[in-house]
Amino acid sequence: MTNLRQLILGLLFFLLSGVTFAADKNPVALTSIHYPPYFGEKMPLGGVMTDLIRAAFKQSDFELNVSFLPFSNAIAKAKEGKEHDGMFTLWYNSERSQWAYFSDPILPNVVGLFKHRDTELPAYWNMKYLKASSKTLGVVKGYENPDEINESGLVKVPAKSDLYNLKALFDKEVDFIVIDKMVADYLIHHYFPGQEDIFVWLDPPLEYRMQYIVITKNAPNAEQKMSAFNHGLKQIRSNGTYDKIMQKHGFDWLIEDQNNWLHYLPN
Repeated sequence: MTNLRQLILGLLFFLLSGVTFAADKNPVALTSIHYPPYFGEKMPLGGVMTDLIRAAFKQSDFELNVSFLPFSNAIAKAKEGKEHDGMFTLWYNSERSQWAYFSDPILPNVVGLFKHRDTELPAYWNMKYLKASSKTLGVVKGYENPDEINESGLVKVPAKSDLYNLKALFDKEVDFIVIDKMVADYLIHHYFPGQEDIFVWLDPPLEYRMQYIVITKNAPNAEQKMSAFNHGLKQIRSNGTYDKIMQKHGFDWLIEDQNNWLHYLPN
């Protein structure tokens, strides 16, 4: 009986050790920033994007580890490829593609305009009308803006963050602001309670800008890790996990809006 007990205990120890080893054998370390409601260290499960990325890697037997840092530190450590394999999320540009592999697109930023409720706007408005009417546009310093904004000729008033941009609109220091819709909704809810109706979203969006993870080309097994993520992302899209995570984090409307951005996804 003693020998049997020892055998059982030995098998349990072996199995438990094997499970621990399996969980640790394929780690992937990414940096990120605080960017609610998409992702952030203090958000439930790290936010919708962190949850999606974790689920995609899990499908390919990778375990995600995230370090939330200021943007400049996050991108610098990602580029090094020493302690971290990459970063999420970034928009694609040619400079970044020199040092990083880009994943398949995950979900979009929905970028558009908000106006103050007191700002009158005809139904036929367009960028030419806004320019001719000498309207001012709040932008965030250092952010990339849609081409339509860059080519509009509008007077742009820079702010140091999305929140300061919203405050400028609230105080009527600008006529419009350009911002991601989900970011705006989150900030308005948290910083302007009871005054949400002051901010009016203008349909349609100016742009659906897709978000990606990047794996630095300096990272060990970089192509394998990127391939594993893309495979896992396709799996969670097809098995329903993707939609469930979106719904869990309150992104139901973006699922319903998929017809406007699904063409960005690979077949």
